[in-house]
Amino acid sequence: MLVVATLNDTLTKYTDVIQKAGLPVDSLEIEVFSHIRSVMTRELFPVLIIDIGASKTKLTIVEHGIVETFRLVNRGSQDITLGISHSLELSFEQAENLKKENGLMPSPEYPHLVEPVKVQLAGIFQEANAAILGYEKRYNKNIGKIIFTGGGSMTRGLLDYAKQSFAAELAIADPFAKVESPVFLAGVLKNTGPEFSVAIGLALKKIQ
Repeated sequence: MLVVATLNDTLTKYTDVIQKAGLPVDSLEIEVFSHIRSVMTRELFPVLIIDIGASKTKLTIVEHGIVETFRLVNRGSQDITLGISHSLELSFEQAENLKKENGLMPSPEYPHLVEPVKVQLAGIFQEANAAILGYEKRYNKNIGKIIFTGGGSMTRGLLDYAKQSFAAELAIADPFAKVESPVFLAGVLKNTGPEFSVAIGLALKKIQ
């Protein structure tokens, strides 16, 4: 049995925005279920979804489409930007651009860029490994795959760095693979897909 809850104020805010946009409010859904629909296929083993958002990271372990555990980490891609900003004494905007362009790839102009990025990601990975350990001890099952999604998952070099922390198969979410799109957009949609996994998952709910 899974019980989920959200604040009434949050529901009111989203409902109000949708109504002002002139759109029908057919249903509301906790975003983790949209993630499951858009980033998972038919994995027969437990999967950890790491959703790196702006200020928070959501860790969800799913087996056969069912949420087994959920953990919220108060750290996200915005913290990576702030770390770069403070470490290199740059404006937030400059740091954000560097994060997007270089990520974990060294920059000739900023040779120490990767260190603050690694520090923030290491904190997220530590929490993820704690979630994995807790699950594996409780259920005596191994996590077979880890899927990264959310804006922070588009950090360049993320998967290579993550290989140092995780033994499972690693992948970046590709939600647009579940919908038809023009071939010439394939590269763009694959690269930007992690940011749209919730939107795609919610749209797929109507189709499925």
